[in-house]
Amino acid sequence: MKYVECNSIDVYIDNLNGLDVEATQVGSGRFFSTNRNVKLPLIEINHWRINTSILYHGALAQDKIYLSFPIERESQIIDGKVFGSDSILAVLPDEDLLVLHPKLVETMDFLIPLAVLQDYYKYQNLTDTLPSLKNLRNKTTFSNIENLKIKQLINYTLSVIDQVSQWNYLAAVDAQDTILVNILEILGESGGKKIICSSKHRVVVVKRALAAIHKEPKSNLTIVELSNICFCSIRTLEYSFKSILGCSPKAYLIKRRLNLIKHEIKCSPEKSISRIAIDFGVVNAGRFSNDYFMYFGEYPSDTRNK
Repeated sequence: MKYVECNSIDVYIDNLNGLDVEATQVGSGRFFSTNRNVKLPLIEINHWRINTSILYHGALAQDKIYLSFPIERESQIIDGKVFGSDSILAVLPDEDLLVLHPKLVETMDFLIPLAVLQDYYKYQNLTDTLPSLKNLRNKTTFSNIENLKIKQLINYTLSVIDQVSQWNYLAAVDAQDTILVNILEILGESGGKKIICSSKHRVVVVKRALAAIHKEPKSNLTIVELSNICFCSIRTLEYSFKSILGCSPKAYLIKRRLNLIKHEIKCSPEKSISRIAIDFGVVNAGRFSNDYFMYFGEYPSDTRNK
């Protein structure tokens, strides 16, 4: 995790990764901003706080999209049109925008390559999908489900930023998977897109996914890898699991991992529980212990001592 304090607009512009923009301070007072930047294997995260109003003019790199979720912000003006404080700013590849941010802005921003987005929208035409992202800016109100998902995404991403420096590669990929799936669900809810998938097809998808999961000795598959194996989009994979098994593929992978850890604790008494947990990509020992107890009704140490 990289932390940057910007005491001038010039330093701030230098840290606008992936954006080719000009920025001008239009609010009064001394300029000050902070940025916590995290680069996961496929996406980049920026947690911005800015203390004064800024006018941006510029574009995004051709091969990426930029999504900005408000944590604290008043209304903003994009190309002369006023958008509400809850609006999500989606900047499309090569899109030229004029954006006026109000004073005191805190946002969670994601820079996502188009290739990654294509993996998550597999078998859907990105030419048709990208305009639906742009329409996010036009939403004036969000449903309770949408607001909950956005809040969950922001809170989870904040926890990732706080902890990622302590994680191994597997844990970083796991966190990235969770973030991308959550973003996908928000985009699906906001875009009003419905998943059409027959019952027979859903069963085939789940069976193929389970076969792949149970072949993997440490349950290290990511959601993208699983969707590739199942020849379906992430959304179809999510829908299939929830309709057939009553849980998301992510939740199933977590349960699978807990079962594998329990087996390892029983069969490898020479290895410490913390070492076993780390080997399976666990980074938060306290949360792991609580999840383990909720699932098995006992703590890892209880399993070891039986």
